[in-house]
Amino acid sequence: MYHHIILDSQNNITKKLILYRDATIFYNDELDSDIHKLDVIRRIGYELVHQWFDNLISPVHWPDYWLNEGIAILLGTDVINQDFEDLRMWDLFMVQIQQEALRFDNSPRDIMKPLTSEINKLSEIDSLFSFSFHIKAPVILRMLRHFLTDQVFQRGIEIFLSKHKFSSASIDDFWESMQSAHNATNMERIIVREIMNAWTKQKHYPILKVAQIYDYTNFHYVRITVENIENHWHIPVTITTQTTSNFTIHPWKFFYNWKKSNSTWFMDIATDGHIDDWIIANLQQIDMYNVNLDSHDNIAKKLILYRDATIFYNDELDPDMHKLDVTRTIGYELVHKWFDNLISPSWWSDYWLNEGIAILLGTDVINKGSEDLRMWDLFVVQIQQESLRLDNFTEGVMKPLRSEINKPSETDSLFSFSFHIKAPVILRMLRHFLTDQVFQNGIEIFLSKHKFSSASIDDFWESMQSAHNATNMEKIIVREIMNAWTKQKHYPILKVAQIYDYTNFHYVRITVENIENHWHIPVTITTQTTSNFTIHPWKFFYNWKKSNSTWFMDIATDGHIGDWIIANLQQIGYYRVNYELKNWQNIAKYLNSRNYSKIHVLNRAQIIDDAYYFLSSRKLDMSTFLDLAKYLSQETDFVAWYPMIKALENISSIFPISDTEDIDLFKVNNNRHFINKSVFHILYIRLLHIKYIKNKIVKQFRKIYIYEKI
Repeated sequence: MYHHIILDSQNNITKKLILYRDATIFYNDELDSDIHKLDVIRRIGYELVHQWFDNLISPVHWPDYWLNEGIAILLGTDVINQDFEDLRMWDLFMVQIQQEALRFDNSPRDIMKPLTSEINKLSEIDSLFSFSFHIKAPVILRMLRHFLTDQVFQRGIEIFLSKHKFSSASIDDFWESMQSAHNATNMERIIVREIMNAWTKQKHYPILKVAQIYDYTNFHYVRITVENIENHWHIPVTITTQTTSNFTIHPWKFFYNWKKSNSTWFMDIATDGHIDDWIIANLQQIDMYNVNLDSHDNIAKKLILYRDATIFYNDELDPDMHKLDVTRTIGYELVHKWFDNLISPSWWSDYWLNEGIAILLGTDVINKGSEDLRMWDLFVVQIQQESLRLDNFTEGVMKPLRSEINKPSETDSLFSFSFHIKAPVILRMLRHFLTDQVFQNGIEIFLSKHKFSSASIDDFWESMQSAHNATNMEKIIVREIMNAWTKQKHYPILKVAQIYDYTNFHYVRITVENIENHWHIPVTITTQTTSNFTIHPWKFFYNWKKSNSTWFMDIATDGHIGDWIIANLQQIGYYRVNYELKNWQNIAKYLNSRNYSKIHVLNRAQIIDDAYYFLSSRKLDMSTFLDLAKYLSQETDFVAWYPMIKALENISSIFPISDTEDIDLFKVNNNRHFINKSVFHILYIRLLHIKYIKNKIVKQFRKIYIYEKI
């Protein structure tokens, strides 16, 4: 918070004092970022102009308040830019303020009102002080200045101050001053108020569709269409071509008045250019509109902007986990940009598909380029297992992926973290039961049929079905299978048991415990004898239609009664697996042997994650869980450790203890059955020897459970 002290205005008009917090205006060259330096300079310039202008002219009414704010930012940026040209304040204004205004003013949540909004009650005044509201004001004034020219705009400011200083003025008074300055020139006459009312009294902004009209190899015209308007706009249009490459801003000759959507103008800019030459509209992005260039000519010329902290990584200062986040963000955004430019969802309920594909294929891109990062292993423990935690039956916060959207307020759920993480998990499962090649072919069919248009989720299933039908695999109906996973809440829980015959077992009994509707569940199983964790196209694709229904799977082996079985290989399926007590014990015994690494690391992680879930839901006893967790004393793979770290986070929120406490943490069913400090001592000591992302784990563990002295 900063405060102004206004001294006697009659005798001290030039002796004003502005107070700030230290952090707002001080800058440390060694400690602070360059961005903070820019913020400090911008703040000082803004406040000086704001103080000067507000002391001279006050707005007549609340709807005119934006003018003072816009002029303060506009002229404040001028002041800084003149003294510090190397800071390129106007270039930064465009990418930090104007482009941010475009994003806010096109939000599905409709959070930005018109600049000149009627204020009918006190509660509506708050909207005038919102960040999203103010950033649009200087953008519109910057556009006005450029189509009037700097000289005319400056003269208009002088006329406005001369007429209204030490009094109040309306926005119409401001337009009148600008009109007077414009009328004194030889420029073609325009009506400033009429043009600017469209930009200040209407919501959003126009989107121009620009295309070249070819004549053999030369183009002579540019076709410009406004795609989204409901009212009318006076739009200043500037264009350059590859041949001329002239990005200088001149007073606009092309000032079009669009009155209805999809109306079209043709601009004659005949050149000697080639058919492959580009055109660019909205030079230096002076105007408050977006340009949608012809997709066919510009599909490869896209640009993605990020904040520094999102994509930069410091080897010395940043944790390894931040490196992973940076890598994942870049992969995701590249695919998202590519895919969204080709295909748009037909309706809100199909939006999850684009999001899921961006994460899925983005992870592929990173994994191929940096296999040492093990992005798919981390995907399972960080995304899939997190989705299972959020989507469970007792506390599940997730809606189905395909939820009906009947009113605008319901679209917010589409942008929640919990919603998005499920999308790539379901697509990963689809890819594995179709095979990588079939899934890839399905993507290609989908893009071929629907590029540069919109498509529904059923169109996507149809493309996958076409790719599947071209194989020799046993036929399945993709839509029927996947609708169960996208239209229903939660996920199934499989109870797996061995059916013994003397010392060998010949069958596995599989029961689904919790379903209300039906699921097509891909089931993969391996045994201690085979220990084959390779994923093949599933032969076992069961259709459970009611809870507690049972299937028997024949996997006769030469195994012993003490051998384990493990289901859901590499945790490909979106479900949990519970076993009979004997099998849990067999798994625990094997994990605590030297052979533990023969179980795939993703299944080792799955065992801990599922076991903790069943412990929490009272379907597994504490003793068995501890037997399983104890194996971590020899585990050296961070991926296998990850679900235990998450479990400890959860436990610490229920049983918080200080660093110096030496107490038992659990009592189960009134029996004196405890986890004492020695269990966590074993885990902590082992953590100290893990090399992969060691600091991340140790810090996390220390934050939760480590004591000053062990």
